[in-house]
Amino acid sequence: MSPPSTTSIGHDRDDSDDVERRGNVRGPVAARGLMAAIGRLPAAPIVEAGPKALFVELPDPDILPLGVPTEAVLISATGRALARVDVIRKEIAPRRGVALLIVHLSPTDEATWAEMIGV
Repeated sequence: MSPPSTTSIGHDRDDSDDVERRGNVRGPVAARGLMAAIGRLPAAPIVEAGPKALFVELPDPDILPLGVPTEAVLISATGRALARVDVIRKEIAPRRGVALLIVHLSPTDEATWAEMIGV
């Protein structure tokens, strides 16, 4: 193992430490016209999406609790996918909405969702 190196701000860093890497990152999908109906809320625009996460614009993000599994219907012009999601983050600026983690999709819905987001 090599000796610890120093970062640009003078903190010791051990190069052997694991670094968290974001897998399945989200990307912009607003142009695809995707929508999400979360729980009993009306459908709202999906502005970012990836295989396991999405961001939905909502006028009042506080209407949904953090970390409570919720059913959602992911909607495109060509299909629908039923998902179980958790609200993992709420934002009010610079955009207003919620980040959702997809915790369950059936194999059929997973294939439909992948097609919807172009994966």
